Formats: sequence, C-alpha cells, structure tokens
Amino acid sequence: MNKFKLYIFAVFISAVSLLNTAFATPKLETVPYVNLEKYLGTWYEIAKIPTFFQKKCLASKAEYSIGKKGHLQVKNTCNLVKEPTKSESAKGRARVMDKTSNAKLRVSFSPILPKFFEGDYWIIKLEEEDSQYNLVVVGHPTYKYLWVLARNPEISSFQYEEVLDFISSVGYDLTKIVKSPTWVNN
Repeated sequence: MNKFKLYIFAVFISAVSLLNTAFATPKLETVPYVNLEKYLGTWYEIAKIPTFFQKKCLASKAEYSIGKKGHLQVKNTCNLVKEPTKSESAKGRARVMDKTSNAKLRVSFSPILPKFFEGDYWIIKLEEEDSQYNLVVVGHPTYKYLWVLARNPEISSFQYEEVLDFISSVGYDLTKIVKSPTWVNN
C-alpha cells in the first residue's frame, strides 16, 4: 500500500471514529492513572476486535515515544497477511485528553488537521510488574475497538484467560475478540 492510500485510509478511520464518538454514550471506565513515561516503548498486539484498517495485518506492534514538541508519538507496524515476513508502518501522534488520569487519549495518523481526524484510545486495564507496565487493554467508548497489548509478543495462556475475563466483565462481546498471531519480526 503506498503512502497516499495509507493516508486516505487513516483519514477515513479517524472520521468514522469521530462520528462514532459523537453519538456514543461513554460508559467505559478507564484506569485511575497512567504514568506516561512508563508507558513509552514497544507494545505487541496480543488480541483485538478486528478493524477494517487492520485486515491486511497478521500482527501489529506500537512504539510510543516523546516528540520534539513534547507530544506522544506513535509508530504502528504490522506483518502483512500476504507476505508475513514483510511489514508496513504508519506514524501518528497521541494527545492526552484527561490530564488527571492520562488514561484517555486521542490518536491521529493524519498529517493534515490531526486534531480533526482523531480516534479515542482509552486505557481500561494496565498491569504492572517490577515497576514497569507489562500489559494494557485499550478500548473505545463505543465498544467497537479493543486491543490487548503486551511488552512481549506472547503472554501465558493463564494471563490471556484473565484478560478475557476482564474484557467480558466490562461489557465487551468475547465472540468479537481475535487472538493475534505471534509477531514475525521482533
């Protein structure tokens, strides 16, 4: 997919997310607080509610960093379904919408009018081990999107079942959850 198609795709996704948010009844709860410094780094996709913009992807990872102007930068990379040893990336940025908790963010992959083409990114579960975040569940107030991310490409089956129990307890339909294959190129 060339960069222009990827850009058009990102603009469309952001517009759909914006419309969904406008008509959504926010009831999804976020975690009380996220230390953004500890959140930085690489996260591997463990499971998701598949989105049409990820249909070409087998597995994804997200890399968070601080940009030159102090905003969060995100680089999403995925292995391609048709050529699993090849990957594709998209760069974007995230804005913190709730400065008290840092758990509600808006993410945009649009270089033009990024604030207009943003999607909600709510951190609804965050696990910590040895003073580092190691697992996160990211949701959307409409329950249309969900990602389970971890610092490693795989988690134990016990931990995965615990995450599924949590996802179900907050109102997500488990029949929509798809476990991601292991990331090919770490």
